[in-house]
Amino acid sequence: MKTKKVILAIVAVLMMTGLTFAGETGLSMAEKNLTSDIQKNFQQEIGHLQNYFYEHNINSLKENVTISFYVNSDRTLRLLQVITDNKEAKDFVKYMFSKQEVKADRALAGEAYTFNLYLRYTTP
Repeated sequence: MKTKKVILAIVAVLMMTGLTFAGETGLSMAEKNLTSDIQKNFQQEIGHLQNYFYEHNINSLKENVTISFYVNSDRTLRLLQVITDNKEAKDFVKYMFSKQEVKADRALAGEAYTFNLYLRYTTP
């Protein structure tokens, strides 16, 4: 069985627009938690030995991606837009949002959010 070792994975979810983390209201905590959950979801996928990149024969990816999504009334996330010139990064983000593993707080339902994501993936 062929295996690949992941050297570097996702670096960070940098920012969600329209969020203020100072003052920690219930809404800002929900937004902060959602950011963290999305980040963990991406990191977990990249951390698997036979992850998306392995399955699609992608050995290296360094890309900044802007992602816009909407929080549905059932707390699921609906991807609105992925802004990047890299097709592999765009397809990866679409795949991650299609899995529907992240649920938002009910307080965030009915709103759209945008955040920047720096993807970095390399195999030996």
